[in-house]
Amino acid sequence: MFNHSLPVNDNDGNSVSCRIYAEDAVINENYADPIEKELACGSVGFHGDDNCGRPCENYCYFSQLNCMDGNKQYADTATCMTYCANMPDAPWNEMGDNVGCRLLNTFSAGLNPPFLRGEQCANGGPSGNNKCGSWCDVYCGLAMNNCQDANALYENYTVCNETCQMFNVSGHVNDASGDSVECRIYHLGVAGTSPANAAIHCPHGNATSFDGMCGGAIPEPTTTGPTTGATTAAETTTGATTDATTAATTTGATTTGATTAATTTGATGSTNTTAATTTGATTTGATTTGATTTASTTAKATTGNALALCVSVLLMLVVLF
Repeated sequence: MFNHSLPVNDNDGNSVSCRIYAEDAVINENYADPIEKELACGSVGFHGDDNCGRPCENYCYFSQLNCMDGNKQYADTATCMTYCANMPDAPWNEMGDNVGCRLLNTFSAGLNPPFLRGEQCANGGPSGNNKCGSWCDVYCGLAMNNCQDANALYENYTVCNETCQMFNVSGHVNDASGDSVECRIYHLGVAGTSPANAAIHCPHGNATSFDGMCGGAIPEPTTTGPTTGATTAAETTTGATTDATTAATTTGATTTGATTAATTTGATGSTNTTAATTTGATTTGATTTGATTTASTTAKATTGNALALCVSVLLMLVVLF
């Protein structure tokens, strides 16, 4: 699985040549100091011990080599290197949220057939799969490292960790959507690849995920305020209309009262009284067409009665004379 592309006697890169060189040194050198010998032996191993390749160099090499197709963790080596630059450093045999743990898993995945590599590739991926660091170790590490200043999500690590304990953990590694800690880890990982991505992806990884990308959507802007205002305006208008109606009713009552008074006071004759009543009806009828029609009918009836009376009087005179 080692890189064979570097030249013979390479003593620095992530290559089989470097490891052969280191192995020869262990065999041929008589190390008086056991620690020096141990360090030399470490260079021979898959992890390179920071001599035959840097930790991120080796990690990303094995991740891309051994975790392919459905087990793929990074789009390419450059993306992996960007992620790895933000990971805590540690020896290859130290468990936790660090490069060493992930390096061990991605290398070990290559010792198995492809169909059995899924778990180790996930363990060696950016999320750690709850093996290389707990979910919340990884989540808060990313939140505090990748989302700072204007993009900061939490006041401190303790607040982040307390919040994280409430997240759903039933998602899948590298989920880009869904209410889960896995989805939030994915977005906070992407946030660390550039300032532009931090501005976009840090809000997605928040407890209340922006746009509901990872659940807990921020409510859409509500129109309750304007609607209430419109309702209030409508209510005010209705109130004004009611007041106007009341005023009209009051006016009508006053007019009716005046008409009644005219009727009571008027002793001139039924015609005058009727006319007064008609006037009152007309005034009241200004509000409704029906009332106006009634008033007009009453006026016509009154005129007809007056004519009939005149005719009767003339006939009587004719008979008498």
